[in-house]
Amino acid sequence: MSKLIEFETHRLGLNCGSAPIRDMLEYNGFMFTEPMCFGLGSGLHFVYHHGGEEVVDRQYRAPLTVITGRTETPFVELCSVLGIKITLKRTHDKEIAWKTVKELIDRDIPVACDIDVSKIHDTNPIAEQFGYSMGGHKAILIGYNEERNEAVIVENVIEEPVTIPLDAFHMIRASADLYPSENEWFYIDPPQQIQDISVAIKMAIRKNVQLMKYPAFSLYGTDKEWSGLPGLRVWHEEIMKWPSILEKDRLELSIFTAFIQNSISGGGLFRKMYARFLREADDHLNEPQLVQASNMYRKLAKKWDALINMMMNGYHAKEYSVFSSLEFKLLTDEILIMENEAIQLLDEVSKKWFS
Repeated sequence: MSKLIEFETHRLGLNCGSAPIRDMLEYNGFMFTEPMCFGLGSGLHFVYHHGGEEVVDRQYRAPLTVITGRTETPFVELCSVLGIKITLKRTHDKEIAWKTVKELIDRDIPVACDIDVSKIHDTNPIAEQFGYSMGGHKAILIGYNEERNEAVIVENVIEEPVTIPLDAFHMIRASADLYPSENEWFYIDPPQQIQDISVAIKMAIRKNVQLMKYPAFSLYGTDKEWSGLPGLRVWHEEIMKWPSILEKDRLELSIFTAFIQNSISGGGLFRKMYARFLREADDHLNEPQLVQASNMYRKLAKKWDALINMMMNGYHAKEYSVFSSLEFKLLTDEILIMENEAIQLLDEVSKKWFS
């Protein structure tokens, strides 16, 4: 059997948490930019932790210290504020996983599948550099041909659909050393009319403020919060100590992973993308404070870029005195202050909408 969906709504994107859902929304007749999808998904976040036994969910334990600026599933929150039904499932049964997505494709429903992308093309330098492969990447399945052993997927960083062996597709849906994909997939079923965009924007910004101020992610058995603004404070306390508190291999992998996270965000640890969302949000809401907040996040993006570049310079030189330099300290201080100020501003403006 075979099937190929006429999927002409793909656009090159920055991140697999926001680009695939943008393509799928346009396929269903709803036009958004990727930054708007990211913002409507309350995607701005900060997570910092050491990935060890203290992490409750075993699949998130990793031999590195994590820094990331995005929530795990912004596409779910986006669907929530827009009033779109999203179905997200995973299973260890490969046959059920394939049968289910195949039936969806047969009904002309594109399916976003979680995959280990390093197994099909060289876009994950972590696998190449350190030998670790990982899931967590979302690609859209739009077709298959069982007789030819082919699967057709859409990748956010590649302009045209990519054809890969179908048996390889089965493998990359179930493999990975870190953050295993476990055959996860999702698809959307939009209503005839989605939520008013102005209302959705207000809801999304308010939810993002709540997430950053009062994060849900903590490590049981510790007295520290490791995400949002509290996580930033922990990061600020520890980052200059990395060369002394992390073993060499963990230090190198952690720096390199932060660099990759920054690269796939479009720069600035997702702050640049959120700044673009806030600019678009102002077009709908005519709220000057959103422009002010956008400018703050653009400046923050440059600070994060500079800091991660300094870390990478140390990585390339295999010399880490940069972590104890005055310039590095001043950057971390500025980032902590600006992150708090930006959320405070969004807190003030969003409270007015719901008072």
